[in-house]
Amino acid sequence: MSSSQIDRAERSSRSRAVLMALLATVVAVTATFGFDKPANDGPVRGIAWLVELLLALLVLTTGGGLMLSRQLRALMNDELSRHNRSRGLTTGFFAALLVGTALYVISWWAPIDLRAGLRLVTGLTVAAAMAHYAWLEWR
Repeated sequence: MSSSQIDRAERSSRSRAVLMALLATVVAVTATFGFDKPANDGPVRGIAWLVELLLALLVLTTGGGLMLSRQLRALMNDELSRHNRSRGLTTGFFAALLVGTALYVISWWAPIDLRAGLRLVTGLTVAAAMAHYAWLEWR
């Protein structure tokens, strides 16, 4: 293993952290956009949301870099990176509990459309997990 491969893996890991932070922001914004107007959640937007969410989940669970060589991915997804991803997923789990609980309490005073609530829970959960993972990878 050459030092140039290690340097490239380090640069790719930094780039991954930045891209994950950006993707987390996009997922959080699109999860909350139009929350008060369930009519905005038509088939086109719903399918786009599912594709976006599945892409974010794929990046989160695999560590991204699927277009890179197997050897470079192995260098990027070292033990520390796997540990950071695990901590990010833990953050996502607790975010799901908090968002779900908050929606439950809010629903006592205001009706919440099921799809809008699910979009909030899934989107904010994945965004929290990705943002925490990105932050851990960056520092």
